[in-house]
Amino acid sequence: MLGLDGQKSSERKRGKVIAGLGVAEQLRRHGPQVIDHGVSFNLWAPSADFVELLEVGRPPRRMPHDNDGWYQTLSPTAHVGTRYQFRMNGNLVVPDPASCFQPEDVGKPSEVINTAALRDATLYPGRSWAEAVIYELHVGPSRRKAIMSAREIRGSGGCGEGRGVRGCRSVSGSCARQIAIQC
Repeated sequence: MLGLDGQKSSERKRGKVIAGLGVAEQLRRHGPQVIDHGVSFNLWAPSADFVELLEVGRPPRRMPHDNDGWYQTLSPTAHVGTRYQFRMNGNLVVPDPASCFQPEDVGKPSEVINTAALRDATLYPGRSWAEAVIYELHVGPSRRKAIMSAREIRGSGGCGEGRGVRGCRSVSGSCARQIAIQC
């Protein structure tokens, strides 16, 4: 039974902090996680009665779940390149909604990739805030209406009482429309 802190009572007694672990004792994360001894598959499907993992070329594997609706199983046979889908309630077959790779199409099996291998060895520090540029673009319903709105804003002295974009104190309402049109 889970307590208010999300831990099982037996785990709290041992003093072991495992918040975020699923029924297969793996971290609850969306999508497959490649680990040393296989792949941990996770799916959040709180309205499903049961979920099966369908690895291509393997028999279906029923996935245990917790009270929060997380289904999780550890497959020792899965590896990078394994194709898989989920079957819910015995009839609805779906690809992993959190998959990072759909090699064939969105309705076909997902493929396990090792996202950790895609990370750079050195972290990119980014730019300082003094060098940052934040660009906000609002796309209107049509070009004709946007042009008319721009004329109305300019003619009415809107957006900082006719001071233009530089006079704006906030980026909302007519100011945001004028910024989008001028850029």
